[in-house]
Amino acid sequence: MAVLGPPPAFRIPGLTPAGRYTVARLDPGPRPAYEPPPGPLSGAALAGIGRPVPPPAPLTTTIVHLRRTA
Repeated sequence: MAVLGPPPAFRIPGLTPAGRYTVARLDPGPRPAYEPPPGPLSGAALAGIGRPVPPPAPLTTTIVHLRRTA
């Protein structure tokens, strides 16, 4: 079995680069390895660098809510 490395980051284009955004998890159930960042991130960081996410388990999803705070 080949190891392909970490999954690509989840990027969110179209945000105001200087805006500040919080990310909160909304999905119920057991918590997989993904947890949102502890504080606000800039729109530039979310669009350019993104957030790492774990590989999804079969038949699962992660729902997040993005909110602009500044």
